[in-house]
Amino acid sequence: MLRTSVIVPSLERPALFKNLLDFLLQQTMRPYEVIMVNHSFDRKLEVYEDIVKQYRRVIRINHVMNHSSSLARSYNLGIRASRGNIVLFLDDDVILDRNLIEEHTKTYIKDPRVCGVQGSVIDIQEEDLEPPLWKRRYPWRRPFSGLEKYAFALTRTFRDIYLGKGDETLLRSGGNMSIRKSIISNFLVDENNVKCLGFEIELTLKILNANPQCVFKYNREARVYHIKYPRGASRPWDFKSAYNYGKAILHNVFKFKNYLKPKGININIVLEELFRTAYCIKRANTKPLALILGERLGATVGLGCSLIKNIARGYEQEYVSFKAITLTFDDGYLSVYEKALPTLETYDLKGVVFLISRLISGFFEGQRLLNLKHLKELIRKEWEVASHTRTHRKLIHLPTKEKIIEITRSKDDLERKLSINVQTFAYPYGAYDHASMFIASKFYMFARTVQPGINYLSSWIGYNRYALKGTIVREENIREVKNKIKKVKDNGGWLILVFHNIVDNVQEIPPDNIKRCWITYRKFKEIIETIVRLDIPVKTFNEIIFKKT
Repeated sequence: MLRTSVIVPSLERPALFKNLLDFLLQQTMRPYEVIMVNHSFDRKLEVYEDIVKQYRRVIRINHVMNHSSSLARSYNLGIRASRGNIVLFLDDDVILDRNLIEEHTKTYIKDPRVCGVQGSVIDIQEEDLEPPLWKRRYPWRRPFSGLEKYAFALTRTFRDIYLGKGDETLLRSGGNMSIRKSIISNFLVDENNVKCLGFEIELTLKILNANPQCVFKYNREARVYHIKYPRGASRPWDFKSAYNYGKAILHNVFKFKNYLKPKGININIVLEELFRTAYCIKRANTKPLALILGERLGATVGLGCSLIKNIARGYEQEYVSFKAITLTFDDGYLSVYEKALPTLETYDLKGVVFLISRLISGFFEGQRLLNLKHLKELIRKEWEVASHTRTHRKLIHLPTKEKIIEITRSKDDLERKLSINVQTFAYPYGAYDHASMFIASKFYMFARTVQPGINYLSSWIGYNRYALKGTIVREENIREVKNKIKKVKDNGGWLILVFHNIVDNVQEIPPDNIKRCWITYRKFKEIIETIVRLDIPVKTFNEIIFKKT
């Protein structure tokens, strides 16, 4: 059974924290513990202590003091103090559904790949609750800025994930999100981000950047209702705080762009905010003009200053990137067993062989393929066996029904014959379309193409995981492949090398194949020795998927 640790930072709001404890006691699945991180130093500290003392009789509470004003530090103190399998972050000004913790836990049990869950946060609207005086004076109910979307909408994949167009999401609301303790203990919240602006998405990117196997899912049934108390840590009150808020948002945008490695800078970020400012001032009759200037113009000025600084100096950030090379062998030629296996065994390395399930023990392009005895020996030596369709036909030329048969039944054939679990797929000839990706996503964890390049974070998030780049190694591109290997050594990333048939000398390579995919044993060994010399980890897909974290 998974145990849930609930982390609740609280600043001078003991009444709200007491209400939250009442909601936690009403849960269908009780939390293992509640960790309350307290910022209060005045007389309200005694009130908090009285509440903790009262509720410790019915629920395990760990009262942690944060002797600074940093919200990020509060989160980190809570993470370090937690002892559960799941860490659930909640604000103190929320109302919980009775099945909140049960829904979070259910998502992890249903899919073991899940590393984090984003729950639903519903703001209580004015028509649902008569706003008190401070709400009428400081209408923080409306979004402060349109900038937040730029923090994650830098690629189509991020937009699709955020809008719920797939099964995955990004963590985007710290008021109702959970992460596995084994994962988050290695990736704490950046304490330089004092106000924790966009920390949820940054934390997601950090984790995904180093763990391609991780998946974050959205569960709309795990609901909380946000009261949105006015003195939140990230809500600006005047021109100066709004100015700092604008700078912090753009600072995060540059961090996210650095993770994704996109080109150029989005100047339109500032242009849109200038337009929003002018538009809001034009309609100033709906709010006091001073409030408009404080909210909008302050943030825009801060944004512009930060943008100019980043253009002039560039944004530098050190981050931990996933670094690995995967050695794959397409079609299952006999040379994999006779030449590749002994060479890799010398260096204690393993590979992945993609099989055409209907052609096991047969012939392909006039060459003998591996038989079941060979494959069982490879499996015994911890190689991975993966799917390459049933008959090696180009999927883009097939109707949907035949695509399904080629992609799914090849997996069934291999699992039945070899008693294994097949997690990875490779498109024949590297040709794929959206329908092929969609089908593959329902049955596999990864799918590989033959589009050359190195995979970074944006390559393995969302549906991009089913179009991983794979560089074919042929007789004539050895220098180019070596440069990619060195680039992984220097900058990180995931390089997937694709081998086919390995022959003894160039004369054995057919004239029409020398520029396609075959390679001599001498060049193959040269590539392997380069990887070993540079000491880059060599991993199979299964080693990445089932990585112990």
